[in-house]
Amino acid sequence: AMQHVLQMNVIYDLETGDPDDLFAVLFLISHPSVNVRAVTITPGTLQQVGAIKNLLFNKLNLPPNSVLVGSANPKHKKQCVASKIWNTLCGPIKEQQPDG
Repeated sequence: AMQHVLQMNVIYDLETGDPDDLFAVLFLISHPSVNVRAVTITPGTLQQVGAIKNLLFNKLNLPPNSVLVGSANPKHKKQCVASKIWNTLCGPIKEQQPDG
């Protein structure tokens, strides 16, 4: 018998000060019942956007623009990618513009 799998559309908000949100987004992306539609970032610096886009589209090889990446405040001045694990898993991190 064929089993129907319900797909849950998800918009996930994260920050990059520690690795918990990194592991959460990796779990959501890999889960067969989850369709991550967008990731929003707080505060959303251009470096944070670059880290997430590099993770999604270069490291995880998702199709370009298959997940929108939004930012609350791309002009935020403070450095917000603090953890070495972000740089290890997402790096090298280049500033990028959010999708919205």
